[in-house]
Amino acid sequence: MPKTNPVVIIDEELRIFLTPLDPEAYARLEIDILEHGIIYPLLLWNGILIDGYNRFNIASKHNIPFKVQHMDFDTREAVKIWMITNQVSRRNLSPMQLSYFRGKHYNLEKQLITNAEGRNQFSEVMEQTVPQPNRLFTSQRLAEVYNVSTMTVKRDSQLAYAIDAIGELSPEAKRKILSGEANISRTRLQELHSAAEDELSETIAMILDGTHLARIPRQETPEDSDGNQADAVEIRNVIGSISTKMAGVRRLVTRAGANREKSLKPALRGLIDMLEALYSRV
Repeated sequence: MPKTNPVVIIDEELRIFLTPLDPEAYARLEIDILEHGIIYPLLLWNGILIDGYNRFNIASKHNIPFKVQHMDFDTREAVKIWMITNQVSRRNLSPMQLSYFRGKHYNLEKQLITNAEGRNQFSEVMEQTVPQPNRLFTSQRLAEVYNVSTMTVKRDSQLAYAIDAIGELSPEAKRKILSGEANISRTRLQELHSAAEDELSETIAMILDGTHLARIPRQETPEDSDGNQADAVEIRNVIGSISTKMAGVRRLVTRAGANREKSLKPALRGLIDMLEALYSRV
């Protein structure tokens, strides 16, 4: 009688941290497993799969035996942080996934350090044992871990908040963002970190129907080299934001049909005149 594989639980909240391989890499892994079997054990926490998602899928499809190893963590937050660092260490993530995982790591650690009153036992112990001059803020410490700036960590934090908020309303939109299928930039997601639900819903609708516009690509100009780079980037970001909003306007105009307000054309004409005036000054 063939040996039965251990029971493995797939937790949907934790599955997002198990990055799927692209089709080509998945096919190579499947061929290797069919030839050599599953060499490394799948890692479980309380029976929940926390590493080996692709191997588990292939094993289930072909009824291939595998072993498991049980990991010990005190909290789900600690599990998530371990899963993030484990995924990032493999260096096969897209820029969007890297930004999300860095930001998620930062947000999780802040959650562990701060409770409802703004403090917990961990932060109190830190204050008693670590001298003030040597104490690093979470953003500084993670910036060193990931070899990025503290501002990058904080921007990634905003991005992660936005993606998680989108995921609460639409798991499919979140999947599209992290898989690279959604035509939305990291900068736009950072802007959405504190957006109202109606703005998130509008963005989700555009992601799902494929009408979300990408940012206008940044091009080097003489002004950039003269010290105006920050202004140029900010202007392009604003233009990109307007372009994104216009996709929503197009949908609303189409939906309104013959019932559109009489004031709509003058309003749009005024916007066009303003843009043409700005264009003439560039």
